[in-house]
Amino acid sequence: MTRLIRGAAMTLVAVSLTIATSSVSQADPVAATRSTITGYWIDLEGINNKSGSDYSKYSHLTQFWSKISDSSVNAIGSGYGAEGQGSGEFRSFCIDLNHSLATPPKFNEATITEQSGIVGDNAAVPFDRDLGKAGWLVNNFSAGIETGEGWNTGALANLSVVQRASALQGAIWVAAFGVADYTVKHNASATVSTAVKVQNAVADLITALGTNTAVAGFINYPPPYNDDPKDGGFRSQDQVFAAAPEPSTFAIAGLGALAFAGHRLRRRRSS
Repeated sequence: MTRLIRGAAMTLVAVSLTIATSSVSQADPVAATRSTITGYWIDLEGINNKSGSDYSKYSHLTQFWSKISDSSVNAIGSGYGAEGQGSGEFRSFCIDLNHSLATPPKFNEATITEQSGIVGDNAAVPFDRDLGKAGWLVNNFSAGIETGEGWNTGALANLSVVQRASALQGAIWVAAFGVADYTVKHNASATVSTAVKVQNAVADLITALGTNTAVAGFINYPPPYNDDPKDGGFRSQDQVFAAAPEPSTFAIAGLGALAFAGHRLRRRRSS
């Protein structure tokens, strides 16, 4: 029995250390992001609460999906590959008002982090982004976009998948960029009423957010590729996504299990 516990403990140590260190042993990270247009867009007024700092020309409430890999598997410039369930992609959301997105999507150099707080961008006219607010929104509402789970009260109820995705993207921009005022629109006049539904959902998401913050997964596409059509045509927008537990969390859990196993062994010996 002692040998069994020791063997399990050594295996657990090995697994815990592997999980805790795997994120720093991979090759240079790369990422790719694809998108589909929803027909909704949002006029933003007073970005970073600065008078006259408005944005509406390209603020489409688009749906995004991203993949994260490393350069030994997907080189810079390689194709996005398969889409949908089982493809390795996950929902992500634009956190970058200054840059456009490449079509078709390609893997690009990227910095992948989990963080909270104010982060600037590298544009000529930069906007500050509050990743903590974006993190709380994606961690609490992105998982329910497909099923509607967590979207069942007030203006969040009775929305389509596209409307939920649009509302969450809008709320992320409003909250993360400190927007003073906003208006949701649709590119077809016959759907004005649905634009109002999405706008009301944005308002409810902002109300739910309140002063909460959380860690966000952050894909930062750096220069020289960002917004430079002469350099591979990447023009990739930075993305946020629901953060996974930190690798160190698993290592700590592993140490806790080891302590419990040791405690049981000592009790057996004393009896």
